[in-house]
Amino acid sequence: MIEIWFGILNKKCLKHQSFESVQLLQETIEEFIETWNTYFSHPFTWTYTGEGLHEKAITRFNKLLLIESKQMDIKFLTKQLILMSNIAKTYHKKVHTKIWKMLHDLFIDKKDYINSIISTSIKERQIAKAHMALDQFKAFII
Repeated sequence: MIEIWFGILNKKCLKHQSFESVQLLQETIEEFIETWNTYFSHPFTWTYTGEGLHEKAITRFNKLLLIESKQMDIKFLTKQLILMSNIAKTYHKKVHTKIWKMLHDLFIDKKDYINSIISTSIKERQIAKAHMALDQFKAFII
């Protein structure tokens, strides 16, 4: 919900502005907050149910594996592997079988890419965490 409010702050107060000092920026934001709270504040109604979220996450990871993204580093890979394992463990039935099959096939096809990301790190703790996430992921995907 805070992201919505920050979007409003940006659109109504900060967009296309430049500030000569941090103090001026701070004053501008504080004035906006005061005006917002006095005249415009209201409860936000959350309507998103999360439907399709798990499939979106897997599809995005599939795309990153498919293109062998140069921006994928060991930290991001580890987080994605943990996320995929958690989705598989808890929400497996919320994702279509074809999406799981695509992830499985990509995982096998991109094994060298995944291992190259892990092997480029020089931090032993990162490597160990990545291998642990990879093993956990393999247990669900293979």
